[in-house]
Amino acid sequence: MALRRFNLRAGAQWSPDLKDWGIFHVFNGTAVLPWEGSKRELRTGDVVALPPGTIASLHGGRITGTQFHYFMVSLDSISGVLTWSEQQNLRMIAGKERFCVRHLSATHRVAGDLARICDPWPAENSPALRCELLRIFSGIFAKELTPPFERKADLMTAYQRVEQILGRMPEAVIMSRTAEELARRCGCSVRHFSRLFRSYCGVSMRARQVQLRLNKARQLLRESNAKVIHIAMDSGYRHLGLFNTMFKRHFGMTPGEWRKRNRVGK
Repeated sequence: MALRRFNLRAGAQWSPDLKDWGIFHVFNGTAVLPWEGSKRELRTGDVVALPPGTIASLHGGRITGTQFHYFMVSLDSISGVLTWSEQQNLRMIAGKERFCVRHLSATHRVAGDLARICDPWPAENSPALRCELLRIFSGIFAKELTPPFERKADLMTAYQRVEQILGRMPEAVIMSRTAEELARRCGCSVRHFSRLFRSYCGVSMRARQVQLRLNKARQLLRESNAKVIHIAMDSGYRHLGLFNTMFKRHFGMTPGEWRKRNRVGK
């Protein structure tokens, strides 16, 4: 996650390659976003969020150019921060064309916060800056990321307790827990918990943990210079051979091949 800028000359258009969520801030000038047969007017200070896979063009003003500040957010890269429910909510938004574009005016609190981050321009892409950008992203989708209502544990069924755990526990925590530990929290047997987890998530707990570990590895391959063996260990794999096998099975290529094709700043 890095803050970038782009200058669009008067009358020109920009069609960003949206593999991830794109958050765009009109820092200077005006712009137009054609969408669903109409045109959204973007003024200085406005923020617009576009989901991955969106085919859209930002048009600069006719008289003066437009300066954008923007950053991309991959759900896989922040999966350890989000809960399962939060990820599903964001993916659901992306699948609904009528509601997937979020447009915040310059007077919105989140738009004002992003403007302050961008001016003056940050000297480096620091961890503090990335945390601020993540806060901006979560502010745009505050409704979808609001924790669900918490019932009293003694009034819930085992399924409701699983639902509550997955709605409140970041997936980085789930990645490090065993089925036995989570089953105890739900007050049921491991076998029953495993059935409930699969019913809620659509995959087994083991399969979800594998997905999370490989997503973490993929992000490290993309953004770091670490050796593959160290990335494997940081992702929870003690044996490089097993890591290479699992990575290729899921992504269709070896970790080294994936890094060559997707390395940031290549």
